[in-house]
Amino acid sequence: MSGVFSGTVPLVWLLAARRASVFVLLACTACGGLRAQDANSSSDDHLRRGGEALAGGDSETAANEFAILVAQRPAFAEAHFDLGLAHQQQGKMQEAIADFQSALRLKPTLRGANLFLGISYYKMNDFSHAQAAIEREIKLNPGDSKALMWLGIVDLGDGQPEAAVVPLDKAAALAPKDPDILYHRGRAHLFVSQRSYQEMYDIDPQSWRVHQVLAQAYAESERYMDAIAEYQRAIQLAPGEPSLNEGLGDAYRMSTQLEKAEQAYARELQLDPHNPVALSTLGRIRVERGNAEGAIPVLEGAIKENPKFFESHYYLGRAFAETGQSLAAEEQFKAVLQGAPGSELAQRTYFQLARLYRVMKKPQEAAQALEEFQRLKEAADAHTRESLEERKKAHAQPEPETNPQ
Repeated sequence: MSGVFSGTVPLVWLLAARRASVFVLLACTACGGLRAQDANSSSDDHLRRGGEALAGGDSETAANEFAILVAQRPAFAEAHFDLGLAHQQQGKMQEAIADFQSALRLKPTLRGANLFLGISYYKMNDFSHAQAAIEREIKLNPGDSKALMWLGIVDLGDGQPEAAVVPLDKAAALAPKDPDILYHRGRAHLFVSQRSYQEMYDIDPQSWRVHQVLAQAYAESERYMDAIAEYQRAIQLAPGEPSLNEGLGDAYRMSTQLEKAEQAYARELQLDPHNPVALSTLGRIRVERGNAEGAIPVLEGAIKENPKFFESHYYLGRAFAETGQSLAAEEQFKAVLQGAPGSELAQRTYFQLARLYRVMKKPQEAAQALEEFQRLKEAADAHTRESLEERKKAHAQPEPETNPQ
């Protein structure tokens, strides 16, 4: 199959149609005499050849076989449905619509028929009829994540991203690992965001919010120098606005300008002294820059604001260790291991504990900590290898073209 119909939805429905068709035809065969058996055998052959041709991308042969089947069994809804799939694959949307409508007249609850009827209308840019058909499918099968996805696609095609967000969010909740659903859901949310930003810009192009949004977009794209410039413009327009200096500090930190990052976080804390993220990140930078004494009070403040932010405990433990406060350091490291066991942070903590215990002249505890560090490291390395293998397998297979054309 090709184009927008080559994903998992058509294949699932096609196989379902195959099973239903075979069941009905075999039942008819069992009820009839020799002549009926001969006719049904011929129908079975057309059904089989049509299905094989459709699955193999030979839509012309499939359409011919299913047309014969429809002529032989005009009351067989699944045959009309299969013929519609073949016509849809050929790009003959008008014929496909007629086929799906015939199938639905014969069997109004036929699973997938309303969905593919809606897809055919969508391919003809008839969004209102497409929406109505797919909504009927969802009413019959409310847990169908692909039908919900297609309703969102139709809304996007109709220029209604706000409406598209609703069914696409529902689809993602039903199938959280479906890449097609996640792709279209991301598009819908992106369009909504872009529209909101454009409206914000139209209202006040000199607003500091415009520069903040640009800065965030640049930072997400790893264009940190551009992000810094936009944050600076936003701060010039709104120097007392919390969060701007934090964003500027993040951009400086990601571009390894730690001194400027430290200054930005310090300014953020002047505006918002209880910001746990700014407190924790400032303390982390001070530890990394060798200012453990200066890190201790801000990290203690970060923990006071958010005791469950275990990164703060980790860096406070390092700060205590570097200032010779071994027991206090051990207490902070143990807090990390209790609150975030088995994590990457726990792995780093065991390494720091091994170093601390050597300083404290506790060789047995140091060996145990180092053993735990090695165990977690090996588990993390194995997980990374498995992820890489899965990615290689995924890239080795051709991806279905499920994007609307």
